[in-house]
Amino acid sequence: MENYHIAEILEETAKLMELHGENPFKIRSYQNAALKIEKSLVKLEGNPLKNLRRLEGLEKV
Repeated sequence: MENYHIAEILEETAKLMELHGENPFKIRSYQNAALKIEKSLVKLEGNPLKNLRRLEGLEKV
């Protein structure tokens, strides 16, 4: 799965969370993560979770 697919899923999740009245800070966190993933040069697919959590903006998603 390419980074832009992952970013699309996170953005879609943020939209659904917004529709269901979730915490706005949590929603913004997903939106920020989607943006960072789209711009990232690091390929996320196949990368261990412990490495992904080190990337700025993905620590809490």
